[in-house]
Amino acid sequence: MTQREHLPEVLPAPPESGTEVRAVPGNPGTAAESVPGRRPVAMLSGGLAVVVLPALAR
Repeated sequence: MTQREHLPEVLPAPPESGTEVRAVPGNPGTAAESVPGRRPVAMLSGGLAVVVLPALAR
């Protein structure tokens, strides 16, 4: 039986390339308010699902 070459379990990291990674400036919470009326529409569609789906299941 021939002896095989040992492969290391942790390979060397690839060379660094590209641009530096950094955070995007700005308020991260602005996306939540970007769609006006999101909560009322969600409540209405959820309410209809609670009422209509059981009525259709009968």
